[in-house]
Amino acid sequence: MNTVTRHWHEGRQTFRREKLQVRSLSSATQARVRSTARIAIRSLMRLSGRSLPYRLGRLLMNEARFDLPNDPACNGERLVQSTVLRYARPDDKTVVFDVGANVGDWTRAILEQANDLAGLQVHAFEPCSGTYDILINRARVLQGAAKVIPVRKACSSSPGVGALHVLGVGAGTNSLTCAEKTADVEQVELTSIDEYCHVSGVDHISLLKIDAEGHDPSVIKGATGMLQRHAIDVLQFEYNQRWIFSGSFLRDVFNMLAPLRYSIGKVTSHAVEFYETWDWELETFREGNYIACLSPWINRFSTIVPSWNPRLLAGDPK
Repeated sequence: MNTVTRHWHEGRQTFRREKLQVRSLSSATQARVRSTARIAIRSLMRLSGRSLPYRLGRLLMNEARFDLPNDPACNGERLVQSTVLRYARPDDKTVVFDVGANVGDWTRAILEQANDLAGLQVHAFEPCSGTYDILINRARVLQGAAKVIPVRKACSSSPGVGALHVLGVGAGTNSLTCAEKTADVEQVELTSIDEYCHVSGVDHISLLKIDAEGHDPSVIKGATGMLQRHAIDVLQFEYNQRWIFSGSFLRDVFNMLAPLRYSIGKVTSHAVEFYETWDWELETFREGNYIACLSPWINRFSTIVPSWNPRLLAGDPK
């Protein structure tokens, strides 16, 4: 080994030792902080019981993860809409699917943000008969220069007939997934995104929004053909506790979309938090919206890093 090589190896070993010492010091500091915090929390529990520390801890965790109330006015959904509209393909119509349109609030929001209403086409899917009647009446008022196409069907993995559990007309929790006891069950026609696009002659979707109250993974599965062809720019879906009743996980969506080169991120009020990979800590069943898009779209969104969990950072060792 020559002198230069020997010095290089010695320098590398010194760097490794210093790096190890810094990590050890950091770990020791973290251990002391955890110990002090644990003593403080246990003292608080002796005074207030377990409920207050639990609620405080949950509040801190939700704030750190940006798991905040799912209010469409401030949860980041408007950001997704405006970004898709801003980068719509020029001289071509912008096709948007609103799956789980309910009474049309989401559709109204995207119409309000569109500069080129003449080039915007919204397909609004709502299977509940009473809710669909409300959607029809609102669509007439909202339409204007844009083309709003109400569709009285539920989207799923394949066409057919399904049982819609109806909590009420206009209720945002009517679903093909039975999460709550309902007095009314309505038989509705099912379609899939692939089937509907084939029949309707839709060859490209700028934004596919899904709010199917636990049935979202099945809707995504029914769009496999369009996704394989990269004919969907941005896919938005809602994740919540109703996924439990359909036996679904975020992991299922990662497994479906990652092989197709779609990146997945959580929509927050600040920006989109994209993930390099699935991690079990994502499975909170806390209500929120996620998007999936191809790599060119990632930089079009405002983004944040999931620094609350180092396992989710790019290049971090598992």
